[in-house]
Amino acid sequence: MVALANGDVLELALLAKYKANDDHVNVFHYRVYDLNVGDPIGDHPDLIYAKFEAEIIDKIRTIVTNDISFETLRMRVLTGTDAGFVLDLPVASGHKLGSAGSDSEPPFVAYTYKYVRPNGLSRHGFKRFGGVAKNALTDGVVTDSTTLTNLPIVATALNLDLAVVNGIVTTGKLEPVIQKRESGGVALPTPTYTRPSTVTFSKVGSQNSRKYGVGS
Repeated sequence: MVALANGDVLELALLAKYKANDDHVNVFHYRVYDLNVGDPIGDHPDLIYAKFEAEIIDKIRTIVTNDISFETLRMRVLTGTDAGFVLDLPVASGHKLGSAGSDSEPPFVAYTYKYVRPNGLSRHGFKRFGGVAKNALTDGVVTDSTTLTNLPIVATALNLDLAVVNGIVTTGKLEPVIQKRESGGVALPTPTYTRPSTVTFSKVGSQNSRKYGVGS
């Protein structure tokens, strides 16, 4: 149980392994709204996790190979009364492995998604998912029909507001936001959070921190 109010921001870090060795981490930010004061979302972190597994992890699994295993979802409260609260839950066994084949490009090759900023005061955000199937690409371009179908489905999921439901009661909702921590190279006193105007698949790109010998 954790105290969450409208406007509070959560960080959800999805921790994965590539071929049981390399660490892959993607960090998502969500802001609470439509809080049900009678049955608040903070009373149900397990339901937050279950919703994220069903709506986000399961969609990502369709575009990555089984060289990727999603291991842990780490929730951190960034703002509000319980800022600093951290809870780790293991990803359920049926939600762990990618389902887009078994032969991957190197770990630094990634599907890149862009969180499009709503205005010039914000910034774009990006997510990069490794485990790209070799047979999904031709000369670095996605040509596999199933992957072409699933890539925009993932974009829609990343832009989705998550309604966390307890039985038939909606305990609250989470909207995706872009975190901005600096402006003009100068750290902001407090990060700002802005909802993206949309999320789009951008390209097959490279995650430098995942290159061999560099780190996760």
